[in-house]
Amino acid sequence: MDRDSPCDSDSPTCVEAAMLRTAARRRCAIGLFSALLAWLGGFTGLALAGISQMRGETAADRAIAAATRAIESGLFKGSRLARIYAGRGTRLTEKGDYDRAVQDFDQAISLDPENAAWLIRRANAYLGKTDYDRAIQDYDRAITLDPQGQSSGTITWGSNYVQHVRVNLKYWAFVGRGQTYRLKGDYDRAIDDCDQAIKLGPGLSFAYLGRASAYQAKGEFDRAIEDDDRAIELDRSSGLNSRCYHRAIGGMTQAALEDCNAALQLRPDDAQILDSRGFTYLKLGQTDRAIADYDAALRLDPKKAYSLFGRGVAKEMRGDSAGADADIAAAKAINPNIAEEMARHGVKMMEPEGAN
Repeated sequence: MDRDSPCDSDSPTCVEAAMLRTAARRRCAIGLFSALLAWLGGFTGLALAGISQMRGETAADRAIAAATRAIESGLFKGSRLARIYAGRGTRLTEKGDYDRAVQDFDQAISLDPENAAWLIRRANAYLGKTDYDRAIQDYDRAITLDPQGQSSGTITWGSNYVQHVRVNLKYWAFVGRGQTYRLKGDYDRAIDDCDQAIKLGPGLSFAYLGRASAYQAKGEFDRAIEDDDRAIELDRSSGLNSRCYHRAIGGMTQAALEDCNAALQLRPDDAQILDSRGFTYLKLGQTDRAIADYDAALRLDPKKAYSLFGRGVAKEMRGDSAGADADIAAAKAINPNIAEEMARHGVKMMEPEGAN
């Protein structure tokens, strides 16, 4: 059916109509619940490098509004209400509204405390907030709640790129915790967690991508590229993007550019890949092209700290101090650690004249 049709069961119009019918006939509540879950979507893993983005802000806002109406209707209780809170929290996470997302996941966990999925989603939101210790606590608890790894979930990955996979939740907990350890600089523990995830989901690219980033951070460039190559076999565009970024960090800028161009042919409107190519152009000193790619990435994801910081450095290189300061300040407001993280990748602001 045409996605713009008012009779599309995934649209907020139909969700609200179903809610009104439910208010008149409570037996319709199950149908509304299913429609809401279809609209709100499944498990989303934001923690990973290149963590998840919406197809469009309007769609996110409409989904959040539909969930809010359902919550305020008073029709749902217990685990069903928890799922609606978690669905809204997921959309808020995708929008970068991490504080409100955490509040929704708090509600979901209070209603359904034994569900590991809600803990993982809250951990992802804490990761977005750069509250690494709380993220690790939630990942730890999720692994404990699901010791046999029997639960499963789905993920939306990338900008305008949706990949539905099913794998036990412990996989996502290990991948997310590994990402968090990497960002804390604990690379060995990050690699250990990715190893555990690969055992649980050897046919998925996410843990290979995470382990590649940890190896790169440790300076083990060859092992990072090996994992990128394996990821390319499993998910070509994501693997090419990762290899592009790692090659750019390692000074292989022309090969990096080829990887990013190939990835963009597969996913031309992906903020993460545009950011990686912008970074590559920045390393090449091609500031106009770097800024153009960062602009494109930020149109898709306005809160992308790496793109803001990279664009700020490019503007500084062009002599636009005011523009550079504004972008750097915006990046640091989103991620207070962004300057240190980018410095590890070989990108930093120039020291003012006379600085020690």
